[in-house]
Amino acid sequence: MTRCPNGTICFHRTRYPHRSQMFSQELNVFPGSGFVLNALIESQSKDLKVVAGEASRNAERERRSDFFNQPCSTSSLLLDQNSTLPGWTFQGTVQYVTSLELPDTGHAIQLGEDGKINQTFIAKGDDLHYILTFALIPGGKNCSASAGLIVSGPDSNAVFSYRHNYSQVPWQSYSHNLGSWGNGEPINLVLESQTIDSDTNSTCWPIVDTLLIKTVGVTLVQDSANGGFESGPGFLPNSTEGVLIDAVPSLIQSALRQWSITGTVRYIDSEHFHVPEGIAAIEILADTSPSGIQTATRDTSKGSRYNLTFTLGDANDACRGYFVVGVQAGSAAQNFTLESNGLGRVRSLGWCLKQMKLQHR
Repeated sequence: MTRCPNGTICFHRTRYPHRSQMFSQELNVFPGSGFVLNALIESQSKDLKVVAGEASRNAERERRSDFFNQPCSTSSLLLDQNSTLPGWTFQGTVQYVTSLELPDTGHAIQLGEDGKINQTFIAKGDDLHYILTFALIPGGKNCSASAGLIVSGPDSNAVFSYRHNYSQVPWQSYSHNLGSWGNGEPINLVLESQTIDSDTNSTCWPIVDTLLIKTVGVTLVQDSANGGFESGPGFLPNSTEGVLIDAVPSLIQSALRQWSITGTVRYIDSEHFHVPEGIAAIEILADTSPSGIQTATRDTSKGSRYNLTFTLGDANDACRGYFVVGVQAGSAAQNFTLESNGLGRVRSLGWCLKQMKLQHR
């Protein structure tokens, strides 16, 4: 078991042989809450929209982006110097693709060798984080290699790859925190294919579609640790399998506000999943090792007692077995078990931390 640093609280999977486990968490000392903003920020092009961090899923759906300006009905079209990609600039090998298996409108962009697209939009409002959610589609089958997708902001970048065992549909939603800027500052979003050492003719190149950017406050409500997981990435339209969040070691850079990520977890909503409590939860994926989340406590004192409460549940997917989640606070650790009958069982759990020195981080 990995030691959790003093002043932090960690959740991770310790043993789960079949599927994954979902839970929502609340610190009695620092109760979580959703962070609501009323502002709507729209980019300079209709192909990229930024939505406020509203609790309403309908609002997010109405303010989305996709590559719906398909110039013709062919299955693919290679863009050249005489082509336009409304709202975007591009270079390298970039092509429109059309397929019924694509999300939303069925139109997307494939980034081939050295393929890159970018768009600059202006920040509206101070102290906001811009969290991108996008659909990633594999570029083919039976390839010798698959190139990843590099997503970059002015001070952030990450590489994403499609994972066949994480989805029952032919595309996946991923998220990335682009960072925060002040009002009026330009934000340049870049998506490009990853350079690989392989035969380009037998390489599957990434396909991307349906971009959405959600804004959330840089600092959540005072005394809040986002314990209910309400403040996180936006959900794409027609998405029924949540949003994947890859490993992020920093609380500040994470798309799940105030939580760092170990391995890969899935951010899910109550509209499409059996969420134990509230409108959102975290699904700890069983086939990643390790997989979990971690946050930092604040203003704790030696000799005091603190109550940690959280809710553990199954996915209501007929999967039976024992779910075990490991919880660590500083140097203390404990496992909690839920016996699942696959019918959406939920169990509220608590842990009293006695006379621990939990330093502020």
